[in-house]
Amino acid sequence: MMWWPSSAPEAGPLAEVVDQLARQLDEGALPARIQAGRRYLVSAVNAPVFDARGDVVLILAVLGLPGVLTGREVNAVGHRVMKATTALTSAIGGPSASWRSPR
Repeated sequence: MMWWPSSAPEAGPLAEVVDQLARQLDEGALPARIQAGRRYLVSAVNAPVFDARGDVVLILAVLGLPGVLTGREVNAVGHRVMKATTALTSAIGGPSASWRSPR
């Protein structure tokens, strides 16, 4: 069964909804780390743009990827998207990338 927002409980803590969504995802859907030699089914790569207060004001997303990518390819696209969002953040007076620590 797929989870959609319309099937979420009418009343209930956000944590319960997030937990329900996490149970519906495949094990590899949101990997903590991308392994260079592994293959991933990728539908989008995105990164945030921050304003001067450090709030997310825009998400830059790359869609239409060919589907299955190697970890190296995922990382390459991710680095290009992050480079663009870092430039956009800087252009609107957001904090430098040094204040965020990558996971």
